[in-house]
Amino acid sequence: MPHDELEQLLQTADASAAAPPTLTDLPHRIRRRHQRRRTMKTVAVAVAAIALVALPLLAMSVFNRRPPSPTVAVFIERPRVPTRADLAQLDLQAQLHEQTADRLLAATSFAHAQSDPPPATDDVILRHVREQRDQAALILVYDADQAVRAKQTDRALAAYRRTIELFPKTYWAAIARQRLKEMPT
Repeated sequence: MPHDELEQLLQTADASAAAPPTLTDLPHRIRRRHQRRRTMKTVAVAVAAIALVALPLLAMSVFNRRPPSPTVAVFIERPRVPTRADLAQLDLQAQLHEQTADRLLAATSFAHAQSDPPPATDDVILRHVREQRDQAALILVYDADQAVRAKQTDRALAAYRRTIELFPKTYWAAIARQRLKEMPT
């Protein structure tokens, strides 16, 4: 019975089911499916090609980024602490200026004293010669200092040596000796 009933049931189901669709457009459906697959493959290849080109470019743009525009740094120069050599140089210049002022004061008082010239004595003449000698030595040292500032060391060395040679026992010769020791040679 189970076999007969099953067969009867299948026949009833077949009779009540709708007829299968006709496959007259089967070649058209196969062509359309084939074109869709080909289009999908073409799109997949195009996407892969774009990815192969775009990914390295994207990686280069990410890793080769330019640094941000440089910022302007402001450096504030702190005052330089003077060294012992600087202080010695300043002390020497201060002494030079002080002695120059003393000599000028002495010369002006001497000029006033000259308005009523006392009888010329050897002492007055000797003092006048010493002042002239000191002024000449001062001019040579001043010229040498100017040469040092202008970075003309040969000219400066020659002027200092000339001061020592021509006026060896003057204050300015001592200054010239000291400056020669301080100069890099």
